[in-house]
Formats: sequence, C-alpha cells, structure tokens
Amino acid sequence: MLTIVKILCSITLPTAFLPITGCIYEIKCVNDLYYKIISKNVVFINDKIKIDQKLKKIQTLDRKEIRKKYRELRRSGKHTHDKGGGIGMYEIAKASHSIKYNFEKANEDKYHFIMESIIEI
Repeated sequence: MLTIVKILCSITLPTAFLPITGCIYEIKCVNDLYYKIISKNVVFINDKIKIDQKLKKIQTLDRKEIRKKYRELRRSGKHTHDKGGGIGMYEIAKASHSIKYNFEKANEDKYHFIMESIIEI
C-alpha cells in the first residue's frame, strides 16, 4: 500500500482505481493535504481474525507507540511477510492520519476486507 502512496503525487484525477493482484485500491483526493485510500481484498476467515486482532491493537496505540512497535517488528524480522497483515499493518498505520476497516461476509470461509486510510501528503 505504501508503494501506492508514493505515486499519489503523480495522480491528477480526483479519484483513481488501481487494480493490483488480488486487491483493488481506490484513491481519492480529499484536499491539498490528504488522500483517502480504500483497499478492498478477499481474505479467508483465519486471516480475518488475525487482521481484526492486529488492527484493534493498532487502534489502541498512539503514533509514538505505533512507530516503536514497527521498529521492534522490523528489528526482530518476525511477521514481515505474514498473511493477516504482518508488519505492513503497522507501516500503514505509521503513514496514516486515520484508519477505518470492516469485513463483509462473502461466503462460509471468505470475507471482503475493506480498509480506508487517510494519508497526509
């Protein structure tokens, strides 16, 4: 997702849709300082549980604590490429002004994971 953030400055449309393998990103210009990035992805139920736990934990942390946890995870080498978000969720939180998310049931074992981040440019 942060790769997407890096190209935001080159987007001149008020909204852009970027289909990327297994995920869709919708990028909207909120104003001169903020972009809203909405990612939509299909996840299995066990990944849903991991993602939900991780994001609930992240939402209890302030920016300083998020940066600290991110550095700890990076140094440890754990959770760097985990399904269920891994270190990437902390990386997104570090760059975001705010994060909202939800899950919509797709079928018995899959959910649509929708996350909305406000990124300051």
